[in-house]
Amino acid sequence: MQKMNKSTKVLFSEKFTRAINKVFANFTNSYDFEKQSKYGISQKSYPSLDLENLTAQEAQLIYYRDFWKIQPYEQINSVDIAEKVFELAIESGTEIAHTLLQRALRSVGNPVQENGNLDKVTLIAINSANPKELLAAFRSEVAGHYRTSFEHTHIKVDVAELMLKHAYAWDKQ
Repeated sequence: MQKMNKSTKVLFSEKFTRAINKVFANFTNSYDFEKQSKYGISQKSYPSLDLENLTAQEAQLIYYRDFWKIQPYEQINSVDIAEKVFELAIESGTEIAHTLLQRALRSVGNPVQENGNLDKVTLIAINSANPKELLAAFRSEVAGHYRTSFEHTHIKVDVAELMLKHAYAWDKQ
C-alpha cells in the first residue's frame, strides 16, 4: 500500500480516527450480520483483501486512498462539515454522502445540482453556507436517508435507533 502524503497525513489521520471511533465502534458488530467486514471494510468491496489479518493502519491507508485522497474534503473550510461528509462516505458511500450534502445545501438556500459529486460549484456553496445551519440540514438529510433505508432492509430496531441517534447527534459532538 502507498504511504500517505505528509502534508495531508495529520488532518486525514485525525479525521479518520474520529470517524472510525464514532462509526465503527457503534455499528460494525451490530449490523454486519455475516461478519464479513473489519474496520468498516467489507469483503464484498475488497474481495482479495485478507480481512482477518487487516490492521487498523492498513484500513487507514485504504480509507485515505479510496475515500479521502480522491475527494476534495480538504477544500471544505468547516472541519466539522468535512469530517461529517467523510464519515458518511465511509458509512454509505461517497455518492450518497455527497448527494445528501447537496440536498442539505439546497435546504439552506444554496441551490446546487444533486449529482453526488463535490464539484467546484458544490464546494463554493459549502464554503459560503453557515456551517451550523448546513450541519443541521445535513443531519436531517442523513436521518431521512437512514429511515428510508430501514424500510427496505432487515436492520434490527435497536441498531436503527442507534443510527438515528448518531445522525442527530452530529452537530453536538
